[in-house]
Amino acid sequence: MEAGRIDHANHLNDAGATLWDVLAADETLDLLVGFVDQHPDTLLLLVSDHATGVGSLYGAGRSYLESSAGIDLLEPQRASFEHMRRVLGNSPDANQVKEAFRAMKGVALQDQEAETVVRAIRERVYWPEGVRHGVQPDNTLAWAMAQRNPQKPDRPNIGWSSGQHTASPVVLLLYGQGLRFLNLGLVDNTHVFRLMGEALGIRYQNPVMSEEEALEVLKARPQGLRHPEDVWA
Repeated sequence: MEAGRIDHANHLNDAGATLWDVLAADETLDLLVGFVDQHPDTLLLLVSDHATGVGSLYGAGRSYLESSAGIDLLEPQRASFEHMRRVLGNSPDANQVKEAFRAMKGVALQDQEAETVVRAIRERVYWPEGVRHGVQPDNTLAWAMAQRNPQKPDRPNIGWSSGQHTASPVVLLLYGQGLRFLNLGLVDNTHVFRLMGEALGIRYQNPVMSEEEALEVLKARPQGLRHPEDVWA
């Protein structure tokens, strides 16, 4: 199974939506662990296929003592950027944008920030330059509500390095029976398949392909075919 909405929320740099989906995934994990406890011949593997966006908590205040206050500011959020974009449509004005952020994200945008969001939605003018190649205009919506006060956050103090997939390491957890004692450390993502095969008692060898043959396969793909999980965007 995949809690794919976490991926979508991270693409949009939406900390609130990410938190909601992490909590939902945690509830699901509790059920899965209970199932494994009742079925000792079951192995549970928990892993992400990649990281996305890489949200980071900014330290705030003297000795960073105000940092947790920024996380608390996620509580009044009532909707995702995805929903907000549907409400705003393709041609909002600044007042509509400010009201949407107030009602759905609990953030009071300044006039200039609201105008930036308007331009991002209407004209596809992205701000700042560093997020131009993410998922737009949603990454601009996230940037517009970023923390501005380094001493005491009046907005969620979470920033994002990208709106795309990243090469950051992800956590792999195993729970249950079926494998010998393992000290995995840092492994390649393809090793997960081998762990699953070992637990099931299956041996499998991927077909060997030369670089030239692989390039021919790529050339034969239909033009414009994207990664399956990106079709939603």
